[in-house]
Amino acid sequence: MIGTVSGYTFCSDVVGTIGGYAFGSDVVGTVSSYAFDSDMVGTIGGYAFCPDMVGTIGGYAFCPDVVGT
Repeated sequence: MIGTVSGYTFCSDVVGTIGGYAFGSDVVGTVSSYAFDSDMVGTIGGYAFCPDMVGTIGGYAFCPDVVGT
């Protein structure tokens, strides 16, 4: 632990804040104000999703191997 972000102690891999929350070096931006990692590429229904998620079921993102409800 090397310091604080918004009063919270953080580890060396925490490099800044998004929306007041600490994030690690692999977090590269926000989706609807939530931090997301570099492998997340957009939103479905306002939720961050990874490249392997291809659509929605009931408004929730799902991966290619999910085929029904």
